[in-house]
Amino acid sequence: TLRAQDVDPNPPGLVKGRLLYRWSFEKDTAGWTANPDCRIAAADGVLKIESTGVDPFVIARLAVPAPGPMIARVKLRSATSGTGQFFWTSDRQPNWSERQSGHFDMNHDFQWHEYEVPLEVRGSLTQLRLDPGMGQGRAEAAWIELQQAGPHPLVIERLETTPERIRLALKNRSEQPIEVGAAGRTLSIAGGATAEVVQPLR
Repeated sequence: TLRAQDVDPNPPGLVKGRLLYRWSFEKDTAGWTANPDCRIAAADGVLKIESTGVDPFVIARLAVPAPGPMIARVKLRSATSGTGQFFWTSDRQPNWSERQSGHFDMNHDFQWHEYEVPLEVRGSLTQLRLDPGMGQGRAEAAWIELQQAGPHPLVIERLETTPERIRLALKNRSEQPIEVGAAGRTLSIAGGATAEVVQPLR
């Protein structure tokens, strides 16, 4: 055997689950509040954010805390500068922190763009904060969402190679069976089970 390892060489990312929260702004600011560096108002079906300082942001407190991890999504148009950022607090981590945030690159052409950021929330999320760029200018949000997320259920438990073949051990961490395409065929891996895939090399 030339190589054998017991760690996943391609760790799984977060997979989107059910929608937890969706804020839209047809009637009002939907509970979002502004910090002193900006002003907000709901008009024309969007949340209008007028930045007057260097660090504008808006905050929502969740009426019912949501268990993490999750993915934050926003439909935004901006005429500010810099990157966007989502921050979060939870029942386990109640203070704002750079470690409890995720950045996203923004287009500042004042056209609609959708952005999403994975949030590795520990515990249940209690507050969500959106930083729509930096510096003075304006931004508008059509909606903001939180989606439940979790690790992909399929992981590579073991990978072995020889000059003749590749051997994979695939683990299904979920409770439901999963169909997997591998080595030119389809496998059904039961919930909690491991399947072996062997691919001869020419």
